[in-house]
Order: sequence, then structure tokens, then C-alpha cells
Amino acid sequence: MEVSGAPNLADYFPMLRGLDPQGLKGRSNKLFERFHQLLNVMIDERIQSREKGGVPKGDFIDVILDSKQENGVEFKRNETLALLTVQHYPCLCYDENEK
Repeated sequence: MEVSGAPNLADYFPMLRGLDPQGLKGRSNKLFERFHQLLNVMIDERIQSREKGGVPKGDFIDVILDSKQENGVEFKRNETLALLTVQHYPCLCYDENEK
């Protein structure tokens, strides 16, 4: 959370945005990659558990995986990762062009 809470010079000086002088964007990208790797492992384990007849845990991962059965909507892996990322870290997921 240190990366998301750090003041960013590019917010005050827009001409620095492309340079990323503090390396915040690069560090946050690395953190997201690690977080997505963890989520991929959790999703794969849950899918394997379901295939073996495991009991659903009733968490958000199960809700997303159940969406195909209930609504006929199947989320792709990148969509699932996006939903889980926004659920856990809403302060980190924003569009820079919305300002």
C-alpha cells in the first residue's frame, strides 16, 4: 500500500507523467503482476477442487465461477482477475485519463 499512498510528482506536474520520475507506476505494475499470479493460483486451485467434487467456499471467486451456471455468463481469466483486483484494491484501479 506504500506505492498507492505515496505522493506522485506527476500528479502535480503533468509533463512528468510519461517519465515516472519516482518509479511508482513501474513498482505498482510489478505488484499487480505478483497479485495476479497469486489470484491465478487461487482460481486454478478452486477450479481443480470443483472438478474433484469439492465444496464451494461461497466467496467472490465462487460467485464469479458460478456465474456461468446461474446466468450463462462465463468470465474470461483477465476479466476475473480485473473483478478480483477491483474488489481487493479499489483505490489502485483507476483510469488516469478520467481527471
